[in-house]
Amino acid sequence: LEDATLHLTRLSEGDAQDVGPRNDDDDRATLVVLGSGWASHALIKVVDANKYRVVVVSPRNHFVFTPMLASAAVGTVEYRSMTESVRGANPLVQFVEGAATGVNLDQRYVMVQPVPLGGDAPAPQRISYDALVVAVGSRAADANVPGARERCFALKDCEDARRLREAVGERFERAARAGDAATARELTFAVVGGGATGVELAGELSDFVNDVGRLYPSLPQEAPRVVLVHSGDELLPQFDPDLRIEALRALERRGVLVRLGRRVQRVDEEALRLDDGSDVPCALCAWCAGTAPVPFTESLPVPVGDD
Repeated sequence: LEDATLHLTRLSEGDAQDVGPRNDDDDRATLVVLGSGWASHALIKVVDANKYRVVVVSPRNHFVFTPMLASAAVGTVEYRSMTESVRGANPLVQFVEGAATGVNLDQRYVMVQPVPLGGDAPAPQRISYDALVVAVGSRAADANVPGARERCFALKDCEDARRLREAVGERFERAARAGDAATARELTFAVVGGGATGVELAGELSDFVNDVGRLYPSLPQEAPRVVLVHSGDELLPQFDPDLRIEALRALERRGVLVRLGRRVQRVDEEALRLDDGSDVPCALCAWCAGTAPVPFTESLPVPVGDD
């Protein structure tokens, strides 16, 4: 109801405008927002476009409700059910589909590389601002483990979910071709990280492989399985203790093998090597162990704290 009221108010005030230079008679301050994730989406939903000329810059023209990514990765939820366009979130903001490549704090402008929409790459664009919000999100923290970035699937946006969904189906088809010769590794799906994303994905994958396995009668019904590896002693460390315990019990009831207190030292082509020297053979691995700044954030000419 609140969103609907805001939309009706905005539409009655005027039509949306395409991004461009400020009109001479426009005395509003220019607010440039980088990103289209949670922080950006929350801001542009409520910002007063009468006071601010809002310009949103993002290579992704929509907001993603990320808790549903795990469901989308197995087909339980379709992508259109978990996204909202930037323009739809607030028709009065101006949107540039592109990636910010640099910021000049002294002269107050952002350099943007627009997303190619066919043909040659467009020229970089310079957007001046009075106020700047940097909300470009994060990436998977996979840089410090050899093989993780090259061999694991992330789960940060719809494209990640689509790739993972296709990969899981492909692994089943490969195993079906092998028939009785299919190994346990070829139908083992590993998830690294016992936070909210990792637990959700492990549960969804377990339900999926148990259901879809029945469509492949040539495969041993006990063969498909999901393994969750977490470095902590409990799952969901940010939740209350009762919820942590119930999360572990729920996964185990679904048949998920949970390895607590174990760190992944290396990701090989066919297995995870853990810090106790053991291996977890698997057909694919989803990396959900923490987040790290994106390269743009690391390049900002200001110190970025741990908070």
